[in-house]
Amino acid sequence: LTFTLTVTDSLGLPAPEPGMVVITVRNQPPVADAGPDQEVDTLETVMLDGSGSYDPDEDYPLHFRWDQLGGPPVELSDPTVVTPTFTAPGDPTVLTFTLTVTDSLGLPAPEPGMVVITVTNQPPVADAGIDQSVNTLTEVTLDGSSSYDPDGDLPLAYLWTQTGGPAVTLSDPTVV
Repeated sequence: LTFTLTVTDSLGLPAPEPGMVVITVRNQPPVADAGPDQEVDTLETVMLDGSGSYDPDEDYPLHFRWDQLGGPPVELSDPTVVTPTFTAPGDPTVLTFTLTVTDSLGLPAPEPGMVVITVTNQPPVADAGIDQSVNTLTEVTLDGSSSYDPDGDLPLAYLWTQTGGPAVTLSDPTVV
């Protein structure tokens, strides 16, 4: 922007030359915010969140680009939206993503946002079966076959331990 200023005194005499000023309007870059680091379970649906990104001079809409830098490859639902999702891998690992944000005038953030997703192992679920009512001196079969591991870490190891009542001998405390 350019402005000139003409000044005239009270007797009508103008300044010999007008004053001039140049104002340069700069586009401030947006700020990329990839959200806080997350700890998730294996096979969980994970949402990345760039909604904290902004443009100081409000050149909206912002344009987003998510890229994976580390860990086993995962498929983002849409790498160009503010909150894409993906399914965490089946094994514990660490995933790293960057978020590049560009304002509506095409100016990118000077630094991408970064987020680390730590994928942890889910514990197995122990299912000892339904309670039973039996007669004395009757052989009883314990059944833990409905036990499972949500992220498929097989085989499972079993150990039956008696915690109450008169002592009994188990045929093999390490079988299902």
